[in-house]
Amino acid sequence: MAPTKNNVPWFLEDATGRLHVVEAHKATDFTLNRESSVFEENKQLCSRCQLCGQEGSVKIVGLERIERVLPTGTTFTVVGEAYKDRGTVLIKRPRSLGRFYVSRRSIDQIISDLKKTSTGDDAAAAIFTFSGGVLLACHALL
Repeated sequence: MAPTKNNVPWFLEDATGRLHVVEAHKATDFTLNRESSVFEENKQLCSRCQLCGQEGSVKIVGLERIERVLPTGTTFTVVGEAYKDRGTVLIKRPRSLGRFYVSRRSIDQIISDLKKTSTGDDAAAAIFTFSGGVLLACHALL
């Protein structure tokens, strides 16, 4: 099975204008509704296999087409790096280690979730620091 994806470019638009979002499907929290799935049985030989001489080793059973859509009017929050390319404003994954979100959640919900995660990370850091101190003290006593 060899998956092939065809992602169409998309943009966000409101009263202030249009923003193109680059590679939104790779962003954190990005999901689209599955609208349809169709399996088409293969009736012909694979043209790529004929070109490379492998028609006997590869058998194409069929093709499953899955369509995912974003309903018009869906509210989204996009967090990324904005830049201008030939007069068009684009949003993409930050060049630095920043996060890239395309989410149906509000910015307040995203921030709240990040605060919860950072609280857990702080607790883990404190535990590891304490454990390291105990190990150093034991090593110094021996």
